[in-house]
Amino acid sequence: KKTTTAGDGVAGFQVLPGSSHAFKVSLNGGSAVTEQVVGEIDATMQTALSTMTVTNHSGDGISGVRVDLMRADGKGTGKKLNTDANGVSGFEILPEYAHAFKVSFHGGVYLTGPVENGADVGVQTQLSQIVLATPGESGGPVEGARIDLLTFDGKGTGRRTNTDENGLAGFETLPGCNARFKITHNGDSAVSDLVPCGSILELQLAVTA
Repeated sequence: KKTTTAGDGVAGFQVLPGSSHAFKVSLNGGSAVTEQVVGEIDATMQTALSTMTVTNHSGDGISGVRVDLMRADGKGTGKKLNTDANGVSGFEILPEYAHAFKVSFHGGVYLTGPVENGADVGVQTQLSQIVLATPGESGGPVEGARIDLLTFDGKGTGRRTNTDENGLAGFETLPGCNARFKITHNGDSAVSDLVPCGSILELQLAVTA
């Protein structure tokens, strides 16, 4: 027999007098079993809040980042949330349920190792940058070039910006990833080689007469 808890967190079953039984509780991909109880005994189980905090390279929380709750073996639970204004997302976890978090951001994915219930873990993004310049003694920074952030296999992430007066553009990216930049300037475009996230790529644009 099984049922779900009501709005007050309570679930109940009709049992015979003197019968011995236990309750198995399933929540957010985990399960736990109570101790054996006899007759009309109320059993309780308390969850703990496990949180994932995502911050940028300056330490500020990033809102709207997708966080998936995973089992400790890396398999999904089907539960996901976006981080709040402070960069935090949290899941209620049953006792002794080892789990993990998968963070998806700007085309990259970061998977934590197993964590116990009630854990507070975090990940800090890195700033991946590109600097554009023209060569030679008369050369200088290239301002206003469009830069698209691509995944390691060249797929678009939907993130783009323009180089500033110093020829610089950057994106927050997850640790351990690799990315590419698509550069569009004066009607031409090119895609960079693979770049480790968190690094600075310096490129010189060819000048045609």
